Amino acid sequence: MCCDGDMLLKAENLSKEYSLYSSPFKRLLQAFSPRGKSFCTRFRALSGVDLELRRGECVGVIGRNGAGKSTLLELLSGTIAPTGGEIRRFGRISALLELGFGFNTEFTGRENIELAGLMHGLSQREIGEKTDSIIAFADIGDFIDQPVKKYSSGMFVRLAFAVIAHVDADILFIDEALAVGDVFFQQKCYKFLEEKKKNCALLLVSHDLNAVSALCGRVVVLERGKTVFAGPPRDAIEYYTHLLYDRPEAPPPAEELSAEWHIVEDRHKTGKFGQFSAARLSRNSLNADDVLSISARGELWRDCPRPIVGFFFNDRFGKRIFGNCTILDKPLGQGEFEFSFELSWPDIAPGEYTLTLGVGSGADVMDQTVFCWATDFCAVTSLKPRDIVHGVFNVRIKHFTCRGFA
Repeated sequence: MCCDGDMLLKAENLSKEYSLYSSPFKRLLQAFSPRGKSFCTRFRALSGVDLELRRGECVGVIGRNGAGKSTLLELLSGTIAPTGGEIRRFGRISALLELGFGFNTEFTGRENIELAGLMHGLSQREIGEKTDSIIAFADIGDFIDQPVKKYSSGMFVRLAFAVIAHVDADILFIDEALAVGDVFFQQKCYKFLEEKKKNCALLLVSHDLNAVSALCGRVVVLERGKTVFAGPPRDAIEYYTHLLYDRPEAPPPAEELSAEWHIVEDRHKTGKFGQFSAARLSRNSLNADDVLSISARGELWRDCPRPIVGFFFNDRFGKRIFGNCTILDKPLGQGEFEFSFELSWPDIAPGEYTLTLGVGSGADVMDQTVFCWATDFCAVTSLKPRDIVHGVFNVRIKHFTCRGFA
C-alpha cells in the first residue's frame, strides 16, 4: 500500500522510445538481423517525466501536438509499457481516451450499456444498478432501444460518455473527450466532473485552455516529451502561451439565421407565474461588435406590476459570463407577451454560449420575484475575436500614451 492514503498514482522518471522504420522491408531485416545491427532510428516520445495524482485533485496536461501527452496517458493507463521509469497505481482506473470503446453498432443502446460496462470492469449487478442512471444521463429518449448504427454522432457520444461516467473509478483519465457533443451536453459533463473530482483523481489532457483553467488545480506543460513547467493553471497557461501563440487570423464572416423561432422545451423553462414559449435570434454566430437581436414570447398567468426583463449567457462549463436587464416603466398584464432587444456582441473568447431569459417583478434586480425563466435553451457561436483574448473578454483601451525614458 501507499504510505500516503490520498496518493492514487505516482510516476517517476517515465520514458518511452519507439523504433521507426523507413519501410516494411527494413522492419523485416531488423527481425532477422545479427546482434548489434540496426535498421531503424529511435524516437524518444517521453523522457524523465514525474507525475503524482491524489484523491480530490484534477491535474491538467497541456502541450503542442507531438509533445507526448497521449503517450503519457497510455503509459499511465497501462495500455503500453514504459521504456524506463516506474508507475505505481493505488486505485481503479477509468479512461475516456476513446469514446465508444466496447460498443457494437448492431446492438441497441441498452445492450451496449451492458457490453461496454463489462468491458470497463463493471459486474452484472453493478450494470443492473446503474442502467437507469446511465440512460437518464445520456438523455436520448426512445433511441435507447434502437441499434446504435441508427444513432447520430451526438447520441453516440452521449451514451458513450454516460457509460464511462458511471464506472466507479478512483482515477479518471480524460483525453479531449469533453470537446464532443453540443454545448448543452458539455455543460452536463463539466457539472458531473466537478462533483466527480471530490472523491477521485482526474487527469485532463486537452488543448482547451478554458477547460484546463476551470477544472484543474495543477497543470503540467509538456514540450518534446519533457516536463518544462508544472504549477498553478494560470502560470502554466501563460508559459504554454509563450510557446505557441500566433496571432489569430481575421475573423470569418458571421452567419445570418433564418426567421425560425427556437421553441423553449419544458425542461428548460420554470416559472411560478408564467412561462416562455419561444425565442428568435438574428444570428447564430458572431464576431466582436456584431449586433445580436433577440426576440422572445410567452405567457404570464398574473399581472406583473414592475417588470424586470433580463438575459445572460453561460459558457460550456455552465458558468455565467455576461448579461444585463432592464426595468420597464409600464406593467405587464396577464396573458401573452412579446419583447425584443439588441446588444453588441463583446470581444469574447471563441466558443459556444447558451442563452437564458427571465422576467421578474420588483423595485430592483436584487429584490425581485421571478415570474418565468428559460434556462440555456439555445446557443450562439462566438467566432475569432479581433485579438488574443486575455481571459474571457477584451476591454477597449480608450486612451494610451507612452514616453521613452532612455
